[in-house]
Amino acid sequence: MTRTARLLRASTAMALLSPLLTAAPALAQSATAQSPTGQSATTQAAPAAVPTYSMGAVTATADRTEKAAIDTTAPVSVRTSEELDRTMPSTVTDLLSGIPGVTAYQTAGQPGTKINIRGLQDFGRVNVMVDGARQNFQRSSHGQNTTVFIDPDLIGQVDVVRGPSAVVYGSGAIGGIVNFQTKDAKDLLRKGQTFGGQVTGIYGDNSAERRGAISGYAVADWADVVASVSGSDRGNFKGGDGKKIDASGWESTSAFGKITLTPNDDHQLRLSALRSTFDYTAGTGATADKLETDTDTFTLRHRFTPESTRLVDLTTNLTYSETDQNETRVGTTSNGRKTQVKVTTPGIDIFNTSRFETGSVGHALTIGGDAFHDEVTATRGTGALEFTPGGNRTIAGAYVQDEVALTERLSLIGAVRFDSYEMESETLSAEDTALSPKVTLGYTVVPGVQVYGSWAQAFRAPSITETLISGTHPAPAPFRFVPNPGLRPETAENLEMGTNVKFGDVLMPRDRLQWKTSVYQSEVEDYINQYFNMVRSGGTVNYAASTYGYRNEAEVTLRGVESEVVYDAGFAYAGLTLTNARGKNNLTGKKLTSGLGSRASLTLGVRDRSNGLDGGWKMDGRLGLEDAHASDDGAQAGGYLLHGLYVGYTPPELDDRLTLRVSVDNLFDTEYRDRLKADSLEQGRTIKAGGTIRF
Repeated sequence: MTRTARLLRASTAMALLSPLLTAAPALAQSATAQSPTGQSATTQAAPAAVPTYSMGAVTATADRTEKAAIDTTAPVSVRTSEELDRTMPSTVTDLLSGIPGVTAYQTAGQPGTKINIRGLQDFGRVNVMVDGARQNFQRSSHGQNTTVFIDPDLIGQVDVVRGPSAVVYGSGAIGGIVNFQTKDAKDLLRKGQTFGGQVTGIYGDNSAERRGAISGYAVADWADVVASVSGSDRGNFKGGDGKKIDASGWESTSAFGKITLTPNDDHQLRLSALRSTFDYTAGTGATADKLETDTDTFTLRHRFTPESTRLVDLTTNLTYSETDQNETRVGTTSNGRKTQVKVTTPGIDIFNTSRFETGSVGHALTIGGDAFHDEVTATRGTGALEFTPGGNRTIAGAYVQDEVALTERLSLIGAVRFDSYEMESETLSAEDTALSPKVTLGYTVVPGVQVYGSWAQAFRAPSITETLISGTHPAPAPFRFVPNPGLRPETAENLEMGTNVKFGDVLMPRDRLQWKTSVYQSEVEDYINQYFNMVRSGGTVNYAASTYGYRNEAEVTLRGVESEVVYDAGFAYAGLTLTNARGKNNLTGKKLTSGLGSRASLTLGVRDRSNGLDGGWKMDGRLGLEDAHASDDGAQAGGYLLHGLYVGYTPPELDDRLTLRVSVDNLFDTEYRDRLKADSLEQGRTIKAGGTIRF
């Protein structure tokens, strides 16, 4: 056993043995949720002196009905703005750090992020959204595939649903859902304010990172308005060995606006617009490329909740997202060559929840449907882009779900979803349909302890690239790309058991403990995987006869355990998340490595509210990377253990007008990798200092 493995397992064991350590930063008070019977089911709120809790934060991502994450009979995690702000996240990877079952990857110098849940990623297996708008950009190339481009400075909450349990939230998400929610004015206003503004600046020493944002916001009885502009500039960073990584920096700018109108108790209308631009360089020397990626996201959401009836709670969400990536070759090979990939995705999502009783049984019946259309344009020079074909894809679905309160202790969720898809290019087309059911049974053993079991199926239509890829790879390896219009959709079947535990006054008066755990096994049939059929003639590769494409393979099995615990005593808090995930290809028997292995994240913090102090220590560790990396350069490819520190200071005499923060990531300058290929080292020790002025 390596030293890293011993340290990680020892740290994890210590955390599990101590109730003070088995907890996490808790940031959101348990909110009043509407039970299926229509009666107000109010969870016990923490006193004002105690912060709110992340697992108590309200989310509707899993079931469409608003409830606290700890009360959701699904593997859900929520990160709130207070929790995110502590360590001044620079990337989407930072936003998702420590969430069980989730791995986020970024290639050095690539602001786009690949998100993996429970070993599944790429081509929509994880449905990534901003305010409910799908982010479907996909470009296949050496070492990259599906990536999302999001400015972390604009995100106020992150909701994650793991596995194919959210039947009501869109097609294709057999891995799970990540919904990034942008900030509202109420997230930014100081106590007692109705309008204001703030300026934030952050500096990171490792890459000379400079970030800044200016925001203005206002609220009234009928309106909530926020507008923000932000920018960042980071140079090449240094790995844990102290050496700079070429082409690892980027620049970005963003503009964001949101207005929420509530003219009366029946109607709410929200309009948001977000635009970000990322400039960066990929590669060096003869293959260097200059890239600019522009992203636009627009949403228009209307909610109708007439007080006169409980049968109508109607939400309509119109969305539009566009990612336009332009690349120019600046090296000596094909100097000046232009490449463009543009993906536009308009969508609609409409659903209604009716609350009623049949005898003593309460119901929350949700009926809805959604649809989106991907249009992909991909060119290189004057022709098609070899790895990423252009084309169109339309996916539409409808569903019905009933949340049933059978008794005070026993609940049932039954749902079924129907999906259809069709896609086409200039020469090929494909279409299919699928039905996806779900059943979840929850039982409250004693007050504060709930167990649940769930069985769900989900469906993912093949992507445009997987189905329609065609053409010839550029020299010196001119093998052929072969389309496969006969690709069958992937279907996932998931069995899950979980527990939700929440107690107060555990170790001392007014403290809170919340613990959410799940055990799962997923079988993915007709798993779509790439192949390369290399043909040799006389000991040499015959590229003209070799082919590359995508095909259905036999079943893939994924299984694991995830646990998330939070504890808060007001003056101190702590947290632990654990993940143990494994997977294999049942056809070949080969185990999967993508996003799997064992991970742990531990946080210990203290706060002194009277003096405006909040600080702590974080540990992140991972095992099970042996098959993903080579370690001949001294990097800890088989696993790693990282440490970090953070502290925030809000002088009470300034009435929350100023917050200063300092954090240290990778405290001991550890050499490690967190990606699937033997790429560059991850960032070494980084000291960040930042401040926010509110007025």
